[in-house]
Amino acid sequence: MEIIFNQHVSFCSGVCHIKSFSSFLNKIQSVSEKYDVVVQALNGSLIAGFNHINFATEKAFKNFKNNTNEANDLGVEIMRLASGNSQINKSFSIGLTEGENDCLFVIVGSSDESVKKAFDLLSEIVSMDGFDNFLDRSNENEIIKYFNITKEEICATDLSKNTIEDLVIERVALTDFLK
Repeated sequence: MEIIFNQHVSFCSGVCHIKSFSSFLNKIQSVSEKYDVVVQALNGSLIAGFNHINFATEKAFKNFKNNTNEANDLGVEIMRLASGNSQINKSFSIGLTEGENDCLFVIVGSSDESVKKAFDLLSEIVSMDGFDNFLDRSNENEIIKYFNITKEEICATDLSKNTIEDLVIERVALTDFLK
């Protein structure tokens, strides 16, 4: 559990099969309303790692604090930044679709208890693996394609384990400047 701007934040991942997208959104909305939390579901295959989603989440909080947010909803702002897109409508490409999905949930609430209860209810909807297992499933080639990372960029950086994640975080950092 992270605490960002006095809000409790949890990241959890799993696999979910969505038969009806509208039904799935209604379930997520009911969890959000029941525990007064923000729940944002993302395509886990396109999240480069913990630092990527944590940075996007922190940046979303900062944008709201500084009144520089593009979205009116914190969850959508997190999605927008995680996707590296300045335009909200393009950011939905990092969301979930009907069918089987590797999913990542960002849960934000004012208390540890509300976030935990929301997590418990979400785990009834999807098979939760925990965040560590999610990192093992990340598809580096899919991430490179989604974020338009070039071979030249990869070659120009340190060939350490986090090269792709660092390049993704760079895109997230520049999202509000490259419109």
